[in-house]
Amino acid sequence: TLGSEIFMTTDILMLGFAVGVALAFIAYLFRVWPGRREGAASLSQTETSFKKMVQESEMMTMLVSREGLVRFMNKRFGDMLGATPDAVRMTNISGHLHPQDIPPLRQALDDAMAGVPPREMTLRFKSAHGDFVATLTKISGLVEADGRVVQAVVQAVDARANTGLQIALTQSKQRFEDFAANSADWLWEVNERGRITYASPSVRQVMGYTPDDVAGMPLIDLLFDDVEDTVCELFAARLARKEPFRDLSFWGKTKLGERVFIELAGVPVFDERKIFLGFRGVASDCTASQEDRENMFRLATTDHLTGLLNRPRFKEELERAVTLAKRHSTEGMVLLIDLDRFKEINDTHGHEAGDEILVAITGMLRESVRSTDVLARLGGDEFAIIMHNIPENEARAKIEKLIERIARYALDYKGMKLTVTMSVGMVPYPQEDRGADDLLMASELAMYRAKDMGRNRLFMDTEDTGGGTKDSVRAQLKGVERLRQCLDSNDFQLYYQPIVPGRAEEVPLFECLLRIFDEEGRMLSPALYIDAAEHFGIIQRLDLAVVRRAFETQVGLKQQKLTADFSVNLSCRSLGDKVFMEQVKKLVKEIKVDPARIIFEVTETMALHDPAQMRDIDDIKDFMVELKAFGFRFALDDFGTGFTSFKYLKVLPVDLVKIDGEYIKDLVDVPEDRMFVESMVSLCRGLGILTVAEFVENEAVTRAILELGIDYGQGWHFGKPLPDAGAQTQAFTARRMQDWLTEEGAARGVEAVKGVSKKAPASKAKAKPVKVAKKPAAKRPKATA
Repeated sequence: TLGSEIFMTTDILMLGFAVGVALAFIAYLFRVWPGRREGAASLSQTETSFKKMVQESEMMTMLVSREGLVRFMNKRFGDMLGATPDAVRMTNISGHLHPQDIPPLRQALDDAMAGVPPREMTLRFKSAHGDFVATLTKISGLVEADGRVVQAVVQAVDARANTGLQIALTQSKQRFEDFAANSADWLWEVNERGRITYASPSVRQVMGYTPDDVAGMPLIDLLFDDVEDTVCELFAARLARKEPFRDLSFWGKTKLGERVFIELAGVPVFDERKIFLGFRGVASDCTASQEDRENMFRLATTDHLTGLLNRPRFKEELERAVTLAKRHSTEGMVLLIDLDRFKEINDTHGHEAGDEILVAITGMLRESVRSTDVLARLGGDEFAIIMHNIPENEARAKIEKLIERIARYALDYKGMKLTVTMSVGMVPYPQEDRGADDLLMASELAMYRAKDMGRNRLFMDTEDTGGGTKDSVRAQLKGVERLRQCLDSNDFQLYYQPIVPGRAEEVPLFECLLRIFDEEGRMLSPALYIDAAEHFGIIQRLDLAVVRRAFETQVGLKQQKLTADFSVNLSCRSLGDKVFMEQVKKLVKEIKVDPARIIFEVTETMALHDPAQMRDIDDIKDFMVELKAFGFRFALDDFGTGFTSFKYLKVLPVDLVKIDGEYIKDLVDVPEDRMFVESMVSLCRGLGILTVAEFVENEAVTRAILELGIDYGQGWHFGKPLPDAGAQTQAFTARRMQDWLTEEGAARGVEAVKGVSKKAPASKAKAKPVKVAKKPAAKRPKATA
C-alpha cells in the first residue's frame, strides 16, 4: 500500500515519455508552420528527426497512414517481427496481426483519425518465430496544420515483460505486507497534521490498538501519556521542524495502561514538488531489553542487601551535588557513618544477625533523612549520606537525634538483645578544589576522629578543632596526599635512632623512622599521615617502600665497610599478609641484603588487639616463622599495653620485646611500674627473649633499667633520630648504656651525638643519607618516636 501503485506504473509511463514528446513536437509543427508545401517540407524534416529519436527506443513504434500502410518502423519493432524496416515499409499493418485483432486495429485507426483520445489495447503481432506475441498497444492520431489527421503513431510493448513486472510487483507487495504484519516493530505514517494515515498490524501487539483504532489519531496522543514529557516536547519539535530523527526512546502506555518502552525513528516525506506530506517511520518495542538494562544498572549501582546506592554510584551523586552547590552558591553536608563494634556481632552471632541489624539501621536512616537526601551503603557497616542545601546546625541536630535513636535500638535475635552504636564524620561541601574522593576521605577521617573520641558520636570537620594540628581532618588529608607524592617520587627519608645495649657489642642497632617533609622543607608529624595511610589503604605500599630503603641503606653501609642492624616497623595490614611476605623475599634477592641484619617490629596493640585489624594468630605466627627461616628477627613493640601480652610471648616467635615507655619513664618514682617491668623482664629472660626499654630520657632511668637487667635502652638520653646512617653507625659502634652513666662516659656520649649532628644536621636541605640503589618501596614507621 505504501506507494506500490506508483511503483507499478512508473516503468510504463517512462517508456513512452520520449515518444510522446516527439509526437507533440510534430503536431506543433503542423499547427504553426503556414503553407502546405512549407508544412510538407518541414514535416519531412521533422519526421527525419522523429525517426532518429525513436529508432533506438526500447518501445516498439510505427508510423502508419489512414489506410494502415506502414510508413516507418523502428528497430525494436523490426526485431520482434523478424523483418527489416525497409521490408515492412508500405506494407499494411494488418498483414502482421492475428486475424482476430484486425477489426480492433481498424477501429482504433478510425478513432485516431477522428481525434478520439487513445486507449490501451492488446494486439497480437506475428513474431520472427512464427508465433503471435501479445502487446500492449496505443494508437494516437497526428494532427496536421490544417487540423486533419493523416497519420497515426502505433506504440507497443511486449505484454510478456509487463506480466513479469506485475508478478514481481505483486510479490514485492506481498513481501512488504508479510514483513509489516509479522515484525516486532510497527510501521507508521502520518499526514502533515501529524495524524496517523497508516499503521502496520504489529501496532496491536505493541500498543494494544488495531490499525483501524489508530487511523486518524494524532501520533503524539497514541505514544505519550503526558504531553508535557520532555521527550514528547522533543518529538513535537522534530515534527514541527520536519527533521528526521532516530533512537528517540521513552516509556509509554498501552491501551490497557501497561508500561511499554518505545524506540522511535522517522523521516519526513515530500512530493516531487518538495511539498511536505507528513512523516513515516518505525516504532520498536524495547520493553524487555530496557528492563534488563535497568535491572543490570540497579544491580551495578545498588547494594543488594539494603537496596541503597553503592559506593561508585554515591560518588557520582556526590560529584553532581558538588557541581550544583557551586553553581547555585548553596552548601550541603557529606556524612560517613560506621557502626561501632559491628564486627563483634558478626563474629559472635553470625552474619544473619549482622544482616538483620544492617536492614534495620537502613530503615531508620531512610526515616531520618529528607526525600531529597542521598543515602548509600559503602560496604560492610559503612553508610554515607549527602544532605543537599542544609545549614550545619540543622544537619547536626538531625544526626545527633539519629545517633540517640540507634543507641536505644535493640534487635531481638533468638532471645537476645543486640545493640550497636554509630560514629559519624561530617564535612561541608563544596570546598575549594575538593571533589568526591577528597570529600569522602575527609568524612572518613572525621568518622575515625569520632571513634577516637569514644565512639557513638558525631565529629564535624572544621579548620580548627581545638585539638591541635594533628587533630585537623584537613591537615591529615594534606598529610596523606603529601605522603602519596613522596612515595611516587621516592622523596622521603629514614632517620635512625640508636638502641644502645647494656654490654658492648660490635654491631650497633638502630630503629628506622620515616620522615617526610612538605614543599617548604618542614618535617610533617607522623600523626598527620600514618593513621590516614592505614585508613586509605596505602600503608602496605608505605611499608614496602621503607623496607626497600632500609635494605638499600644496609647495602650502602656494607660498601663503606660499616655494619649495623636495623629495626623496621611493620603495619598490622602487612603482618601475616602472604603477598607482602613474598615481596619482602623478592627484595632480599634483588638488593642482596643480609636478612640477619634486619629486625621487624610488630606493634602489639594494633596488630593483636584491634578487632578491625586483627588477623588470625596462626597466620601471624606462620608469617613470622617463614621470615625467620630467611634470617629475619622480630620484636614485639609497646609490650605491656595489651590485655593478653604474656599470651603472645608464648605463641609468637619473637626475639626482642620493647617494653612500653609508659612503664619506663616513671620507673624511678613509681614502685608499681618498677614491679611490673621487673616481672616482664623476668618472664622474657626465662623465655630467652631480649628486652628493650623505650623512653629512656635521663641517667636515673638508665641506672634503673641496668639494675633490672634490661638488655637495651632507647630514648633521647642516648640519641635522637638522625638521617645519616653511616655517621650514626660510626658514633655508636661498641657503645653501651654504661657509657652514659659516668661523668667521662656521659661526656663521650654527648660529644658523639654532637659529632653526628655536625656531620648530618636534621634539616631536610642538608641531610645526606647513605647512598642507596634504585627506588624504595613501602613500610610503616612509628608515629611517636
